[in-house]
Amino acid sequence: MHHPNPCRWLALAVAIGAALLSSGCGVRKLSTEQVQKFVDAADASARRRYAPEICEARANSFELRQKYLVDGRSGEPHEVQMGKTLFCKQAAGMARLYQYVMERGPLTITLGADRRTATVEADYVEKMPYYEEGTIVASPDIYEDVQVVESHDRSVVGIEDGKIKFLSTNADIYVRLVPKHDMPLPYN
Repeated sequence: MHHPNPCRWLALAVAIGAALLSSGCGVRKLSTEQVQKFVDAADASARRRYAPEICEARANSFELRQKYLVDGRSGEPHEVQMGKTLFCKQAAGMARLYQYVMERGPLTITLGADRRTATVEADYVEKMPYYEEGTIVASPDIYEDVQVVESHDRSVVGIEDGKIKFLSTNADIYVRLVPKHDMPLPYN
């Protein structure tokens, strides 16, 4: 008659428990590859203008600081600061755009000494229809100008609840308008 060896069962249970713990806790340290993959996925969500994914990529304490300079307007840049809630409302509003293009230049990723945070820098160009304030948009084609938004973003990403998230973003933004016939926008 075969008797089970309790030590062997205990060793197996400990091994299975350790494997489950290590796989279930999520990200503990960042790598350049993980951050690159995270930013690529976040940019793909932004291109689709899918607000739930865009918001999920932000930490609960996310802060966005933007400094705008608008072409043709004199004066100092306009500054805006918002938290995650307002940022997510803005992202939801972008879902109504049928014509939107976002291009990103190369990323620079700098891991923090503890590898729990990383700073990511990139240049972006966004193009979208510009509708005059108060315009009732009966058709997506009733715009005369394309709004071109060029930005240099510096974001800090980190780990929240075992997932990589944007903790903050600072953006220097330059906005200009280009006549629609000079820069046609594709539908997507």
